[in-house]
Amino acid sequence: MNGKLARVDYLTVLESFKDTNDVVKVLTGMRRCGKTSILEQYIDSLRKSGVPEEDIFYLDFEKRSGQDLKDRSALDSYFAGRLSKERQTYVFLNNIMCAEKWDQVVNRLLSFGKCDIYIVESLVKPIVDALSQHGPVNVEEIKVYPYSFKDYLEVNPSKDIDESFKAFARYGGLPEVHISKGERECDAMLEGIFNTIVLNDLILKNNDNPRKLMSITKYLYTHIGELTSIPEIAKACGISSGSAERIVSDLEAAYLICRADRYDVNMGIKKEQPFVLYATDNGIRDFALKFDTEFSMDLAMENIVYLELKRRGYKVRAGSVHEDGTTFTAIDGDDHEYYKVVSSLDSMSCEIKDVIDNANRIVLTFDRDVNDSCGKAKVVNICDWLLE
Repeated sequence: MNGKLARVDYLTVLESFKDTNDVVKVLTGMRRCGKTSILEQYIDSLRKSGVPEEDIFYLDFEKRSGQDLKDRSALDSYFAGRLSKERQTYVFLNNIMCAEKWDQVVNRLLSFGKCDIYIVESLVKPIVDALSQHGPVNVEEIKVYPYSFKDYLEVNPSKDIDESFKAFARYGGLPEVHISKGERECDAMLEGIFNTIVLNDLILKNNDNPRKLMSITKYLYTHIGELTSIPEIAKACGISSGSAERIVSDLEAAYLICRADRYDVNMGIKKEQPFVLYATDNGIRDFALKFDTEFSMDLAMENIVYLELKRRGYKVRAGSVHEDGTTFTAIDGDDHEYYKVVSSLDSMSCEIKDVIDNANRIVLTFDRDVNDSCGKAKVVNICDWLLE
């Protein structure tokens, strides 16, 4: 991609939490999805608003700015005397869990009273668990996703929207994947990101067998969009149900996959109930399966719609136990919307068209001629929907 995009939606959220000194703001998401860039953009906005440089503290504990401060005493010494008791200060901590006894340091900063704290980490739960040991703590998670299609087009403007969508569907929305440099460059970047996630967030943390882990990951990526269950995964991969649950959870924690539970009006969702897995980024999935399976536009579209609904703040369920012909049920409070995703209306049977003949249904298709209809269901071109 050709430049850095101002992630306005995330900056707006961060701005809404400005000076909430009793709340720890945690940006979470997969590696290289843009968390650090968003933080840097927010810091720039603070400078432009008049916040003095001496009241802004940014440390990255995986990089030089924080390498010498991983020891608790060194980190305490760094902040001692630098934080003003009269002026508002802003502390940004990237990869804080690399530091020794970091929770004690953050707890101390919270007690200071004039400290606005922001953390970048992959997961929010370890942050909450560690800080809660020191007493009640308010933590606000801000989930960061890869670029949306709208973001992608802003960085890569094009008159041919459909061709841009095809590239987005194949190479995903990670900000560092530069589609303008060609397939080889994209693959090299995706390989680096994928290997870093697998090594740092899975193998080193969980002592997983690399070959076995890759085999299971590829199996799950191959069956994206299909109803499955932990026992089915265990049987197919030749492992115990306990191991299957742990590995699926670990892959979720590393943001390689997302688990979408089946929708049931009774909301009695259980882990053994069939669910559907999706990739957090189409580009990562496509790279992982590059030499094993052919690219599927239908699956890519379905994955994109799932992520977009999550990005828009919906609680998303896979299909519906009670509504045939539904790909997703999107829930916002008491409101429910039902989506069917299909590359072309021509591929839909009359039977499927009949069951989605309902005003609450939205059919998303790659077709540009959407004069065809499914009864009362609304038919929308997927690119138009993504750009709303």
